[in-house]
Amino acid sequence: MTEAGARDRIKITLEQLTIDMYVVELDRPWSETAFLFQGFRIRHAQEILLLGEVCQFVWVDAQRSFGVKQQLEDNLQGQMAAQLQPQIAKV
Repeated sequence: MTEAGARDRIKITLEQLTIDMYVVELDRPWSETAFLFQGFRIRHAQEILLLGEVCQFVWVDAQRSFGVKQQLEDNLQGQMAAQLQPQIAKV
């Protein structure tokens, strides 16, 4: 892989994965999964669920994914906002 190609790869958790992202690598060998292709665009939520059964994280290609930078920013902001919610406990 070229240096430019390596820079376009982003490691993300399955919680951050969204439709239209292009998965290029898994956290395990492709041969240990039921996926027929080594690299594919996420087109259905079911594919994310299937990836979740065999992986904890994947690498996506930012150049081949649609809106990946905005999606990742939105996902990270949502996660940080959830962490900043006040906790109210009953006394």
